[in-house]
Amino acid sequence: MNETDRLIEEQKNQLPSKLLRAIEATPWKSTLQNIGKDNGLDTDQIISLEQETMFIIYGFENPQDYITNVIQEVGVTEEMTYTIAESVVNKIFDPIMKKVEEYGPPSA
Repeated sequence: MNETDRLIEEQKNQLPSKLLRAIEATPWKSTLQNIGKDNGLDTDQIISLEQETMFIIYGFENPQDYITNVIQEVGVTEEMTYTIAESVVNKIFDPIMKKVEEYGPPSA
């Protein structure tokens, strides 16, 4: 396991179990690849988009920084970033949160 994988595993272990289950139950990587392709991103850009999205999902980055980070790391215009971000929210972030709600209130 490389350093990045180790850090991801450590971060995942700190997430609430219901959130982790919701993330694992959502096919976010394949959905994200489709969002990238639908918006004309190349393979390297999709990989960068996946990384920036993963940083949000696992709590490495503040969601408020997502737009700025995607513009910088993926190399797309602000307008394109907002289009992509809207799809990510609707197809990935919202479904993850709905799954968390389905799993019920947090355990005491």
